[in-house]
Amino acid sequence: GDADGMIFLLDVDKMVLDSLAERNIPAVLIDFHGNTADIPCVSADYKRSAYVATRYLIEHGHQNIAFLSQNMVPNFYNQVFTGFSQALEQSDIMIPLNWVCTANDEEEVITAMKNLISGKRRPTAIFCSVDNLAIYAMAYLKKQGIRIPEDISFIGIDDILISKFVDPCLTSIRIDKREMGVRAMELIMKIIDGQQVENIIIQSDHIIARNSVATITC
Repeated sequence: GDADGMIFLLDVDKMVLDSLAERNIPAVLIDFHGNTADIPCVSADYKRSAYVATRYLIEHGHQNIAFLSQNMVPNFYNQVFTGFSQALEQSDIMIPLNWVCTANDEEEVITAMKNLISGKRRPTAIFCSVDNLAIYAMAYLKKQGIRIPEDISFIGIDDILISKFVDPCLTSIRIDKREMGVRAMELIMKIIDGQQVENIIIQSDHIIARNSVATITC
């Protein structure tokens, strides 16, 4: 028989969601970036995450901050870019347009890093919308003899497991996926029980400070 309810992590095809709606099967979405006004979601506030991460760099003396993000999911990209931009604007920081970089795999990260370090002016820090991008970038730059964080600092979002094992360990904004799962389970049980529910946004500004951000004092 049909399931009592379903929980989906990340993006889901609209046809799947439409099929569940036709069968009246309750669903909850976790960390979903599409448009689903009628399906409850458990989300992170990535605009807040990006703002807090960028503020952290500014508070450590950085004025020359580059931006590196995936762009395959427009809603996610818009959130992180808005948070990043707001933090810069609050401190009256302007950056070159070519410091706003996009990359969706390791090869594209390397291309972005080549462009960043070949210019006359180099960033002292790079905000990365996900930890994986930061880890790829750090690995490439280290091979080029660039010291991290002394020459270029890094901060990411997600606090994935490998972040504390790379060298240097990556400073990141923790997104609590376990809490997301717990809250999603609570939502689906309430829906099955016939209760009205609202979307949930989890805390998205918890900085895990490690060794990838240097303090600039001059």
